[in-house]
Amino acid sequence: IDLFANLGIHPDRYYWMSDIYPTGAMDPYIRTALDRAHVVRDLYRRVSNVQHPDTWHPVLVICETCGKVGTTIVTNWDGERVYYEGRKNLVTWAHGCGSSGWVEPFGGRAKLPWNLEWAAQWRLFGVTIEPCGKDLATAGGSRDRSDAVAREVFEREPPIIVPYDFLNIGGRKMSTSKGRGAA
Repeated sequence: IDLFANLGIHPDRYYWMSDIYPTGAMDPYIRTALDRAHVVRDLYRRVSNVQHPDTWHPVLVICETCGKVGTTIVTNWDGERVYYEGRKNLVTWAHGCGSSGWVEPFGGRAKLPWNLEWAAQWRLFGVTIEPCGKDLATAGGSRDRSDAVAREVFEREPPIIVPYDFLNIGGRKMSTSKGRGAA
C-alpha cells in the first residue's frame, strides 16, 4: 500500500480475501470446486502433471482445533459438508494437530487452493486482463492451471494474459508477496 502511495497511485479500495471469504462471496466457487473435484484432479494431471489421489478435494479447511489451514486435507464431500484431516506432517513448514471431522466449508471456514482462488477471483471481480510474472506464465505453470480451472470448472474465459519478465526494485526481484513491487 505504501508503494502505491509512493508511486502516486491511490486506489479507492483494496480487496483482502481474508475479508471476502467470511461474507460468503466465495461460497459458490467452493461448492462448484467440490462438486467438480474430479474435473480439477484431471486438469491438474493433464495440464501440469500434478498427481492428486482420487480422495483429494480442492479446498483447504481451517482446522476447528488449531486454526491452521495449510495442514488440513479434505478427503470427502457429501454435498454440504467436507471431511478433513489435520495431518501432522502434511507440509514441512507447519505441523498439524491431528484433528479430523466433518465441517461445512462455507462462510470463511475454508479457502480454495491458489489456482482455484485465482480463477474464482477473475470471475468474482470481473477481471478481463491480468499481467503476471514469467514464472507463473510458464507452460504447465500456475497460469495454465488457473486458465483451465476458469474454463472447465467455473465456465468462464480467463482474462487476457500479459506476462512480464522479472522486474528489479532496489536491486531485488519484484515480489508482491514480499511487499516489493505493485500487483
